[in-house]
Amino acid sequence: MHVTAQLKHCGYKFEHISYNREAYASGRLARELKENVKYHQCVLLYAKRIFLVFRAVVSAYIAMTSFAMAVIAYQIVQADRVQDSLRYTMLLLGWGSLFFLVCLQAQKVQDESVAISNSIYNSGWADDFFDSDIRRSIIITMRRAQKPVHLKISCLGIISLSRFITILKSAYSFFALLVTLTERTETPRAT
Repeated sequence: MHVTAQLKHCGYKFEHISYNREAYASGRLARELKENVKYHQCVLLYAKRIFLVFRAVVSAYIAMTSFAMAVIAYQIVQADRVQDSLRYTMLLLGWGSLFFLVCLQAQKVQDESVAISNSIYNSGWADDFFDSDIRRSIIITMRRAQKPVHLKISCLGIISLSRFITILKSAYSFFALLVTLTERTETPRAT
């Protein structure tokens, strides 16, 4: 959440930079632009460090989520009492909601990191009175901001809302396997 807020603030600073003749003539524009570029780089480095710290925890959680959701869904189907089914349903909703929130926050970081490029583009930097150095530095920053910041886990890939759907699909596949195996072992063989 903090990374998302920092990226939003960075986009706001780029979008509201004072692109006018007075700021350009006094050198304030170049200083402000340089400051914003450094701030953008600091936010990207901060996001990278945060993701490195939490990578192991998130990967373990995601690896367990698919399996846990499948087993809980299986317990819902196999429960003898309604109270047990309700308890397992609440547990399944809790696991699903928590996993959804992790994926949603990762998706927001991706979206906000790319939105910085749009903020720079919409800021009015394309006026004719800027020299080529300032334009080039704005374009380089815009290109750099087009690459999304994402939480990537080596064995699982990029964490996002699409990964949420993928994990749900694998949980359902595992659930279907459990149900199928249980039906085969419970069905008596005809001799």
